[in-house]
Amino acid sequence: MTGSCALCGNYGTLLDSHFMPAACYPELNDPAGPIKHMIVMTRKGTFQSPEQFADSPKIDLRPEITAKFADYLLGNGAFPRETSLNVLVASDAQPQRAMICPIKAQETPFVRYEAHIPGMIFELFVDAGPTYDTWSLNNAPERIVLTDMVTKRVLQIADDIVPESEPKGSLKKHLR
Repeated sequence: MTGSCALCGNYGTLLDSHFMPAACYPELNDPAGPIKHMIVMTRKGTFQSPEQFADSPKIDLRPEITAKFADYLLGNGAFPRETSLNVLVASDAQPQRAMICPIKAQETPFVRYEAHIPGMIFELFVDAGPTYDTWSLNNAPERIVLTDMVTKRVLQIADDIVPESEPKGSLKKHLR
């Protein structure tokens, strides 16, 4: 498919963009188990998926920060100074096989987005000041935090999302 790239604006062949690379999915699926595939939670629905999905909610940043991220990703600028990106890695031997699409987890006194893939949390802080820079990848790329908080946080978010999220497809059958 051809069209204008949303990142650089150039016209050309467009590549599929996915929340998680295709190579990860076979490792996360368990065809022999009662719940065979990864569980995906959104406010619209909770479902099993052996597939990649590219239509996850977008992170809504101010236009000037979005432009700085575009420059950074294209190699034309520094990581936006008003943001911090933290990555937490599960210390559990078998982390939850749940994926949570990007959500706005906090709005005041600063904005915090988070997204989960099995065994990892990505947190993007906006206008949080230097407090969260200590562990951020943009300031110290070697600082990935190994913690038991990943599973706890997935369960906390699930408690918030699941009451609003209707189980769908084969997951509905397994949860009866």
